[in-house]
Amino acid sequence: MSTTLPSIVTEVKTALETLANPERLPFAAKVYPTNLKVLGLTVPDIQSVMKELKKETTHWPIEEKIDLAIAINEQGIFEMQHLALEYLGADKKVLRALRPAHFTHLMQDFDNWVSVDVMGMKVLGMSWSYEQVDLDYILSLTKSKSLWIRRLALSATVGLNLPARGGKGDEKQTLAVCERLVHDTEEMVVKALSWALRELVKHKPDAVAEFIAKHEDHLAKRVLREVRQTLARPVKNKKA
Repeated sequence: MSTTLPSIVTEVKTALETLANPERLPFAAKVYPTNLKVLGLTVPDIQSVMKELKKETTHWPIEEKIDLAIAINEQGIFEMQHLALEYLGADKKVLRALRPAHFTHLMQDFDNWVSVDVMGMKVLGMSWSYEQVDLDYILSLTKSKSLWIRRLALSATVGLNLPARGGKGDEKQTLAVCERLVHDTEEMVVKALSWALRELVKHKPDAVAEFIAKHEDHLAKRVLREVRQTLARPVKNKKA
């Protein structure tokens, strides 16, 4: 693999294009519509290229890895955006070095739920857990005119609380974010609000039940139904 940033970006693009499957394009257009160019790759295909890139850049300085991810992300191709986020999320040292300015670059072209949720779960949520961003920053995202950035704030709480990633259930911060978006009627935000609350149920069911009761008159029916169903089911590792 080359050693200069532009050449590596080109090589990553070529590797992805080689794996492209045009037959997947109708599926992509239906399931995760985006204005970005779509090549038509599966997630395993994207991750295979990402893992090779990670191996080849193992000894790079952290800032150079971040610059590379941002450059890959800026190519206007959905799969490159996805790969860039997976690349960042796979390196704990990088996650501990990310700052709000980096996130501003990464979220510039967000217009689909896949990229938003990969960012929230694997990158922003983890950096939040490492205290690289704080609650005020996440709350600032809830004020965005973009429904995708508002969704990002909620998916970041999933990353913060996900047991598989060491989450233990941050009741105070999660519910602070959820409360800001109780009145949001955008479908993608409503779905993410339900998701965020259901993830917190695994840790703090009583707190979620209280939140639901408090905001019952304003929460979307979908949120009430899905969260109550989750609360009614036995949940592993349920904690008061």
